[in-house]
Amino acid sequence: MNAPVSPTRLALGLALAAALLSAGCAVTPVTGNPSADATVLARADSLVRQSDPSRAVQASAEPSQVVLGGTITLRAASAAAGYAYVFKVSSDGKAFSLLFPNAQDGANYVAAGSVLQLPRPGWQMAARGPAGLGYLVTVVAEQQQDLRALDAALAEQRMPITGRYGAAMTPVREVQP
Repeated sequence: MNAPVSPTRLALGLALAAALLSAGCAVTPVTGNPSADATVLARADSLVRQSDPSRAVQASAEPSQVVLGGTITLRAASAAAGYAYVFKVSSDGKAFSLLFPNAQDGANYVAAGSVLQLPRPGWQMAARGPAGLGYLVTVVAEQQQDLRALDAALAEQRMPITGRYGAAMTPVREVQP
């Protein structure tokens, strides 16, 4: 007998399925293997599902639909203190990228219960396309991550986080002007 599925897992599963259906068939695969490329979003989903519930993260993006070239604001809060990392799953489903911390803003410590609003002065998060459904993945890790190791892993389409962490995935639809 199967265990009941939580509403959160069901919602994430449906979002994953919708994104894969809407974006997966319309892109040219990075590896030439469509099933391998479809795993970019699945890997992000897995990262969120494997997060520690006691370190819950809530995140929202404004606007949830943005014109290409427009700016995006992210608000995130964590039940536990830690170090914030914001990744983007591209709207074409091909890649992960690290948006925060970055060269302009490396102050990624977040106190428990405080609200992190990004971007802060000196940089912006813009919709770079292509048109489609992308995701922002916010992670608050108990320990600082090695950014060099993280960059190397992202180049291989992996998102390894060491130690305990909380995570949330927020959809952002990028549209033509």
